[in-house]
Amino acid sequence: MSTNEPKPDEPPAEKPQPGTDGAKPPSRSPFGWISEYKEIIGIGIAVAGAVFSGAAWVISYFATQTAVSQLECRLTHQMNAASYDSKAEVIQSHINEKQSQIQSMALQKQTQSTQAAVTKLAAEVKELQKAAKEESKNSDDQLTLAVKCATAK
Repeated sequence: MSTNEPKPDEPPAEKPQPGTDGAKPPSRSPFGWISEYKEIIGIGIAVAGAVFSGAAWVISYFATQTAVSQLECRLTHQMNAASYDSKAEVIQSHINEKQSQIQSMALQKQTQSTQAAVTKLAAEVKELQKAAKEESKNSDDQLTLAVKCATAK
């Protein structure tokens, strides 16, 4: 056997066709050019993905910061309003206590000392009513500010 003859176990070697110089035949796929530029295309896709994901992160970060600061503002004012409401309720209970004392004194025999005590209690009730009104006003102001925080952009 000569060296050019195929061995019985091997398939015969394909001979290059004339004029092709052993090069692969051109791809028949319309996307055959992709294989030649796959590294460049991969880098381009990675860069585009990084840019878009970075932009998405920046947008979501600042959108979240705005929402958190608005929520914090609203909650702070609502908690302050609740505090003022609680103070107004405590003052109202003091008013009720003093008014019941006045009513019980009114049922007693009217002396100069009971009249002085009733006058003093009535003055205290007026002062407490002013304080309760001020606390209610403060509560309303805080709720107004909470609404402004919710609508601020």
